Amino acid sequence: LVTGAVGGLSDDGLLQRFQMTVWPDFRTPWQWKDRQPCPDAQRAYESLFASLYEMEHKEEPLSMSLAAYQQFREWYVAMRASVDSGDLAPALASHILKAPEAVLSLALIFQLCSDVRSESVEGHAMEMAIEWAGYLRSHAERLYHSQSAPEIVAAKRLIKSKDRLPSAFTARDIYRRNWEGLGREGASAALALLVDYGHLYEMVESTGGRPTKSYQWTY
Repeated sequence: LVTGAVGGLSDDGLLQRFQMTVWPDFRTPWQWKDRQPCPDAQRAYESLFASLYEMEHKEEPLSMSLAAYQQFREWYVAMRASVDSGDLAPALASHILKAPEAVLSLALIFQLCSDVRSESVEGHAMEMAIEWAGYLRSHAERLYHSQSAPEIVAAKRLIKSKDRLPSAFTARDIYRRNWEGLGREGASAALALLVDYGHLYEMVESTGGRPTKSYQWTY
């Protein structure tokens, strides 16, 4: 999905609708921990969901307070200025342009979590939603930048998988394994990059027809 959105091959707007996407950080070294669950947190969690479930249905939607509206407007203007600057990749800009709906939804959720009887979305809830927007944008940037140079990503994957290849191999030996990002085009781009940076030797064998290229690791 990310590769298609960044490359424009399948940028149908689907990925940009996952506004709550975050990029996982794997902590090292990993450690086993035994920790007693917090009973107060569990009771508060269950009480909140019960109160939301039992909340009285209202025909009229909640409006924003003046303070919340001003906060949202300032954030929106700054967000549009960032997008209109032209400094963002098109896929990332498209993702950020869909953030306002997420911000408004989060503000509503935060308001109801603080008081299910609320008559309007207040400033504190909007402030929390805008802080979340900044957090989510940082993860969106990491998500899209991960595929901004797909040949580098493919080359790194190939290096990690080098022990699963024969001592001398061809591009076909790679893409027939159906590794992610290493199809015909991805494998060719990764091999060219690894040759340029001295990770691979390229050997060309002429058999009277089309030359055959094979590769060996330099280490």
